[in-house]
Amino acid sequence: MKTSKITNAVLSGFALLWHPLLLAQSTNDARPPEEIRLEKFREDLKTAADPVALAIPAAKDRSGYVAIPALDVLLEHWKDPRSEQTLDEVAQGGPHWRGELGLTVWGEAAARLGKVRAKKQIHALLGEKATAKEKLEAIREWCRAHPEVIDPNKGSHLKTMVIEAAMEYGGGEAMDLVAPSSALPAGGIVAYVKKYPKEAIAFARQQGPICFSYWGFGDGFIFLGPDAVSLVEEWLKNDPKGENSGGYIYALSRLPDGKQRMLNLLNDPRPAVVKRAAGWLRSSFPDQESQEAIRAALERRRQAGAPEDELSYYAAVLGQIGASVAEKKGRP
Repeated sequence: MKTSKITNAVLSGFALLWHPLLLAQSTNDARPPEEIRLEKFREDLKTAADPVALAIPAAKDRSGYVAIPALDVLLEHWKDPRSEQTLDEVAQGGPHWRGELGLTVWGEAAARLGKVRAKKQIHALLGEKATAKEKLEAIREWCRAHPEVIDPNKGSHLKTMVIEAAMEYGGGEAMDLVAPSSALPAGGIVAYVKKYPKEAIAFARQQGPICFSYWGFGDGFIFLGPDAVSLVEEWLKNDPKGENSGGYIYALSRLPDGKQRMLNLLNDPRPAVVKRAAGWLRSSFPDQESQEAIRAALERRRQAGAPEDELSYYAAVLGQIGASVAEKKGRP
């Protein structure tokens, strides 16, 4: 009896001690209503006979918890006219941006609305075409008729999707559409050019030096082998004053023998080429060999009567390389 009372007292004491922690744990398990609604939406979506009907009211949830997944459902079912109608309605509900925080729910709806409309345009364009070749040619003709849509200085969902469709149906044969469009990020166009080296080199021969002005093209092109390197060297050689040489010299500096190429270009008679080569030696190869070569170039240019601003540039480059060399020597 006495033992039982002691046991009960101990257990009661522990209960009192742990009660606040247990209560806090219970409170933390009580999820926000938005999270509960989101889970229910996802569960209902798994068995929904009409996903669009389920998504329409959810897309109007102002909190965004349920709205964003619902907007994705509407985008997925882009052929359903209710999807475009609902996205349009939600997009008009408020401002699309919230500063550094990015898109609002209304902005997210507007972005998906643009994609839905772009998908419909492409579907209408390609719907009757049977083969990949026919589809690529239809895209090419459409781009000729709508040059404003693939303007490299402008971006749109339609432009991105048109170019993606061209890549899907044409592969490397779509180089004339993909490269000038700037529709892909730099990494995307580099990967595309490297994937289709034969088409990229043929395109570069046909286009000439202008292709190096296309976003990301040169970054991939220079690594396509001797034929590509020879073209870049030819373009650099044929630039009378070297005023357009920046892209070529940068590309050549990235080759395995890039340093030696830059050292050789210090002897070029065109000041613009010498300056750019010195600049890349400073950035990529700041060592004593580069320092001595640029110092020799400075003296050559001084004897040739180069203007003071050019000579000052070489002097500044030498100072920066010198600081880098000294820093390396000072390291343990």
